[in-house]
Amino acid sequence: MEVGGVSGAPVSKRSLEELKRLNERVGYKLVLVSVGGISTPEQAWERIAAGASPRPGLD
Repeated sequence: MEVGGVSGAPVSKRSLEELKRLNERVGYKLVLVSVGGISTPEQAWERIAAGASPRPGLD
């Protein structure tokens, strides 16, 4: 493994699972930002449907 760890597609499934788990616990009381393996509009929508806040990319 290179310096910097694992990111992107390899963490996509786990990232979505954690997002769903957090959303179940906190609902819309907090802004949830989802990262990891989002490369298509469909994947982005899946995260929004799972509880992520629709936000523009951060600089």
